[in-house]
Amino acid sequence: MKTLASISMTVLTVLATMGFAQSARAEARQSFCGYIPDSPLQTSIMTACTYSRNREAIEINWEEGDIYTRFEAVDEKPGTYIDQGGGIVYAQRSHVGADAQFRLERGTVLVYWQAPH
Repeated sequence: MKTLASISMTVLTVLATMGFAQSARAEARQSFCGYIPDSPLQTSIMTACTYSRNREAIEINWEEGDIYTRFEAVDEKPGTYIDQGGGIVYAQRSHVGADAQFRLERGTVLVYWQAPH
């Protein structure tokens, strides 16, 4: 569990430092989310989550660890976002069957509308 706390503190919880301003309300969707770190020293996470998206941002509330993630859209670059720690995030086409996939500076976030098999 220490590794999970480390991931939460170093990657995902850093994303919780920005404000929660939204001009267009996004509809929340119950999903399953995963975080796969680049480092083999960190543990992957797969848990239930709430996913919402509008033209300004993507928000993920992770059930495990009470973690909140927000990616702010970069207007002039479709599919490009800024995480709450200031890192660049890219929306990607999933090659592992995820319904949404985002490449962070130190890992990947996967979103599934239904529990993956």
